[in-house]
Amino acid sequence: MFYARGPIDLRVFVNYRSPYLAGVGARAVLDTYEDERTTVSFFAKYKFNRRVTANIDVNNITDTSKRSYQGDPSNPRSVRYFDWAVNFRVGLNL
Repeated sequence: MFYARGPIDLRVFVNYRSPYLAGVGARAVLDTYEDERTTVSFFAKYKFNRRVTANIDVNNITDTSKRSYQGDPSNPRSVRYFDWAVNFRVGLNL
């Protein structure tokens, strides 16, 4: 979803990933899966004039982790945490 009008540009990104098979084991109980996850990111840009812009980019606002399991969701294999990140930029066109 986005809004862009005049000097303002705002965007929200939502990414949903359903569970999926990541590796096949010798038996079905040994198959590995990645669990579902949803990440949300935000981007904002402001154009002060023709030469100066500023933007902020916030990734993984919801601090979603990546979880894998073996055979059944009740048997977790690993959890990876990515944390959220903020980037701020000021641009100058010469």
